[in-house]
Amino acid sequence: MYGKQFPLNGNSNENNNVDSDSKQCETSNEPIGVGCVLEPFVHQVFGRAHMLAVNRHTICKSLSEREWNFYCQLPSAIQDYTPALKGILCVLLENSHRFRSIDACVIPPPNSSYRINFNGNVDEADGTQKVEKTLFKGLGRTEYSRNEGFTSHPWTVDKDQEAVTEALGRNPWSLRQHKREINRTLKGDTLRKEVDIDSLWRNLHDDAIDTYKTLLQQAKMSGHTLKAYLLLDDVTSCYQFPNILDLKIGTQLDRAGCSPAKKDKHINLVQRSSTGSLGLRLAGMQVYQVNSGQYLCRDKYYGRGLATKGFIDTLHQFLYNGQRTVTEVITPIVDRLVALRRTLEEQDTFRFHASSVLITYEGSSSGGNVQSAVHMIDFAHSTRAGFLDDKTVYTGPDTDCLHALDNLASILNNLLKNPHNHST
Repeated sequence: MYGKQFPLNGNSNENNNVDSDSKQCETSNEPIGVGCVLEPFVHQVFGRAHMLAVNRHTICKSLSEREWNFYCQLPSAIQDYTPALKGILCVLLENSHRFRSIDACVIPPPNSSYRINFNGNVDEADGTQKVEKTLFKGLGRTEYSRNEGFTSHPWTVDKDQEAVTEALGRNPWSLRQHKREINRTLKGDTLRKEVDIDSLWRNLHDDAIDTYKTLLQQAKMSGHTLKAYLLLDDVTSCYQFPNILDLKIGTQLDRAGCSPAKKDKHINLVQRSSTGSLGLRLAGMQVYQVNSGQYLCRDKYYGRGLATKGFIDTLHQFLYNGQRTVTEVITPIVDRLVALRRTLEEQDTFRFHASSVLITYEGSSSGGNVQSAVHMIDFAHSTRAGFLDDKTVYTGPDTDCLHALDNLASILNNLLKNPHNHST
């Protein structure tokens, strides 16, 4: 089934003048513009909460204090493989059907050149900018309609997954999570607890803490809602048609802090999916089909049903553009995976529980030097010695993660040798 086509809107990459011969996506320092709108991030392929596009190079996700602190303390060697941390976005929303922002501020990461004022302004070297935003475009039930387009990209939706069979010109998972957030907000529900400022202070400037507390007090006095988001570099912004593969890495069977019920559920998932055999599980995927001009999408529920062969076939599907297997991206991706593995092997006591490897490449290229990248993402459950108040301390590198990366590189190398021996 083909998705509908809609006019181009703000966070699509189609008019980004992408250089298809460029090998790397460079981190952009583009400031958050005055009066811009936070829109659903159309290329979200996975995640329990929705993600929003701030501008062409910046996305945001619901703030996790653990993830913020982990990003702030990442060794520089690992930072080379993660999206750049850009700060925290705090938005004070009026409690009306439009949920317009009354005030907002950007809290910078440590050692940033940004300075935060008490009134929520962001001081930059070239002047002061006020962050004024509407949290959602078309949030109200009557405003959010089928006629509202967020991108010109059409989508092919897998009918096996009833949760994502409705397409609105963007990845169905993005649509699903955005709708869930809309319903929660309209009902007055909150996705997560209030931000624990005490767990953030270790990696915040004093004036940033004061800024957040000022907004929090404002929210409590007025009855309005304060939302906080983690700001990250959009690693897909350099692509015209980004092909995206999100893979959960490791079995996580040694993860501390889980309830017995949750651990039993996870063990069952490991045993019946490719996680048990490979330490890898598909979390989400989109791949542009040049023959139809459509994206093919898979979600985490599809991934949970894949054993070893199904996982390998799906990996081949990610490299198949509707006409051919894009074998020229395999070697650069494998090289990057090997370099990442070497870096992680040097990190003592780190455990990347529930983290993902994100593989991206340009879907519009017909051959030659196709742009690609490999990143690690999702650190809300990661830990290391001395991290916050974690009581469990591990020794040595994360061998669970290393095993998964070894398997992934091996599978890709086999696909390079035998590109036609797998179903599409």
